[in-house]
Amino acid sequence: FVHVTRSSDVARPMRNRASRKGSNRARKETEDILRTVNEGLFLLDRDLKIGTERSMALATIFRREGLTGVTFDQLLRNIVPDKTLRTAMDYVALLWGERVNEKLVKTINPLNEVEVHFDNPNGGFDTHFLEFDFTRVKSEGALSHLLVTVNDVTKRVMLARELQESQEKAQAQLDLLLRILHVE
Repeated sequence: FVHVTRSSDVARPMRNRASRKGSNRARKETEDILRTVNEGLFLLDRDLKIGTERSMALATIFRREGLTGVTFDQLLRNIVPDKTLRTAMDYVALLWGERVNEKLVKTINPLNEVEVHFDNPNGGFDTHFLEFDFTRVKSEGALSHLLVTVNDVTKRVMLARELQESQEKAQAQLDLLLRILHVE
């Protein structure tokens, strides 16, 4: 009995091996990106639960581990005021609407620069400022997730406040000098 091997029988395992190799490489690249990026990146599903794939920076930004399956309101609950939480949840619900103008809705983002408070191990709390950005993710024409990007913008906000205070002091000194000159 002679077995005849067709070229397609030989090519199929080679294609599968190449496909697996390419898939493994893509998975490794994704892991490398999520491990090294400085922003907090995660997906929210329709139930507003955080997905399993997220950047490592997210745990640092929120000072907590084990975020898989945590809902967005649970993530924010103890670090923002209740009013901010309600507004944020209304905003995220709005993003899930089918006929939403994403660019227009982004202009009213209540989490564009939000003050958050984390418990300090020494007592009290630490104040930080976080910037959230939301992008609607579509799969096969339907909205499947929200991609959330979070940045800690505390340094930027503090520098802006220092600059504003400095400008106000300079203006006050100039006004005082002008009054003194005017009196004489």
